[in-house]
Amino acid sequence: MVVAAESIYVVVHIFLKLSLGFLYLRLAFERWHRNLIRVAMGVVTLLGVMFLLIIVFQCGVPHNYLERSLNGKCMPAKATLGLTWAHAISTTVADWSFALFPFSLLYSSELNRKTKGAAFFILLIGVGYVWGFFERSIMMN
Repeated sequence: MVVAAESIYVVVHIFLKLSLGFLYLRLAFERWHRNLIRVAMGVVTLLGVMFLLIIVFQCGVPHNYLERSLNGKCMPAKATLGLTWAHAISTTVADWSFALFPFSLLYSSELNRKTKGAAFFILLIGVGYVWGFFERSIMMN
């Protein structure tokens, strides 16, 4: 059951990043924006698929997972730990890139100052909402 839950999480995560990346590719008009988005999408997808394969096949064939796991016949923890860290770091960098991209897009746009200021304020409201959500979840623990 744990393998299924982790696998579903990784697959959903990959598709979420890809869908957000494709949305941003439609909005991006500068070459470096588009290249940054493509690189982030590629790295997250590649490491996500590798991580998914490790999760599913770390103990061999999935239908023997529990038996092999209890007998200690899975991949060593050091092997999976390195890929886990690589996946976590790439995900964090992609999350920050995708989160800050609207600000860069707004700065590069040809809107007048008043419209940019209003849009910037709306983006800050979103940042404040997310910050408050995380702060409240930390305080509850």
